[in-house]
Amino acid sequence: MNEELAPAGHDATAAEAHFWQLYETSLPQVHGFLRRRCDQQTAQDLTQEVYIDLVRRVRRGDDPRGFTTGWLITVARSRLIDHIRSQQRSERKLSLAWSAGKPEERRGVVIDDSASDDLGFATERALGELAEVERCVLVSHHLDGLSVADIADSIGRTPRATESLLARARRKFRDAYEETSHD
Repeated sequence: MNEELAPAGHDATAAEAHFWQLYETSLPQVHGFLRRRCDQQTAQDLTQEVYIDLVRRVRRGDDPRGFTTGWLITVARSRLIDHIRSQQRSERKLSLAWSAGKPEERRGVVIDDSASDDLGFATERALGELAEVERCVLVSHHLDGLSVADIADSIGRTPRATESLLARARRKFRDAYEETSHD
């Protein structure tokens, strides 16, 4: 730990020693807690977030001697809950986007009848060939009329990455549609 990490007004050497001791003793426990509850990559990402939070608090002036492994595990639990909720929201959005083309699943959403009550066999089949996120982007943009920026925000990507994803989805849809309609 250096001076920018040491809390203001505290003995930097003692605070640094406690910080590194806490880090070394708690890291296996925090990572193990998360690893037992999620995949390896997510556990690593969330563990990193927990320790970034600790460093931010210490830089803000909190004394690292006030933090314990139990507190870090509580932070890890909160981060995991936030991650799970975020995943569930994304899955719901993808599910709603996919069901937008199915009249029985619209749940009261009014769609202009002139657009067609049924997307048609070739369209349904071509959409089925796309990955879930590709379907979501394509349906959200072309059926729901959402802007690329709004879609990017809802799926947690940059507008540029979403633009690329939309272009790939269009190509894959077009190829799958042509293949299905020629059968």
